[in-house]
Amino acid sequence: MRVSFGEKLKELRKEHGLTQEELSKNIHVSISTVGMYERGERFPAENNLKNLADFFNVSMDCLLGRTNQSTYAGVSNERTEDPFDVFDQGSTKDQFYYKVYDDSMEMGYLPEGSLALIKRQSHIDSQDIAVVELNGEILLRRFIKKNNVTVLEPESYNPKHKLKIVTDGEDTLSIVGKVISAKINFG
Repeated sequence: MRVSFGEKLKELRKEHGLTQEELSKNIHVSISTVGMYERGERFPAENNLKNLADFFNVSMDCLLGRTNQSTYAGVSNERTEDPFDVFDQGSTKDQFYYKVYDDSMEMGYLPEGSLALIKRQSHIDSQDIAVVELNGEILLRRFIKKNNVTVLEPESYNPKHKLKIVTDGEDTLSIVGKVISAKINFG
């Protein structure tokens, strides 16, 4: 039976003998935020999910209650310099696989659970699908550039994914790379 993120977080916290306060200090969020995560009242941003997975040394799938396995088959869950889950198969210095953890690009043929092959580059053409870091949050979105405005557009049936409009100089936007192909698991 699949457990919720909040239940799994609470289970991991208790397994590690931590209070909510101790966990909050380690992952740099408030105590009330940890409580809301555990009660299912709030869901962390992707970068906070990655921090939690790294802290507990478990895979994102384990943290999200999708599996009891703490690591991916053949892939170490040790923290690396790269903030992304990098899969060894096909990864090089210039490209890597990024695990798609949500449904924000399901209409763009990148469903949750697929592996997007990312070419590391700092310049993206308008209309490319890219991995970007916006104010510390890692996003996979359609990249649209018009004058000094960047639009990060999700392609999803899920209304929780909103269009993000970034004005040069107002937000911290870093381009990680461009999606050049994907591996999709059909079940």
